[in-house]
Amino acid sequence: MLKESKNPWIAGIANFFIWGTGYYYIGEKKFFTFFFMLFLLRFFVRGIYNVIFDSPQPLLMALFGIVLSVYTAHDAYRAVKSGRRPSPHARTIGTTYLIVVVLLFVLNITVVYVLS
Repeated sequence: MLKESKNPWIAGIANFFIWGTGYYYIGEKKFFTFFFMLFLLRFFVRGIYNVIFDSPQPLLMALFGIVLSVYTAHDAYRAVKSGRRPSPHARTIGTTYLIVVVLLFVLNITVVYVLS
């Protein structure tokens, strides 16, 4: 059970802007670590896209990042409101995001370096 003194709005807004911080706020360290690492990976990959491919990140990655922001914000908000742990589906969606990022990156490297 989560502490009742936590504010669900703070948890949700924190998770929306910096993935995992809302989970840290409510005491879910494993969820925090997983999603914060994804958040850092997101900026690393965006930087690589700007340097190697001289273009912004693919639209699919950007859209999926927005979906992940909204979902984790809702999940942290719901976890505080209900007094339960975050949904295990949050990790599934985060893992799917990681797979999409890696596949798009490999696909772009293949297209840029092998086919050119």
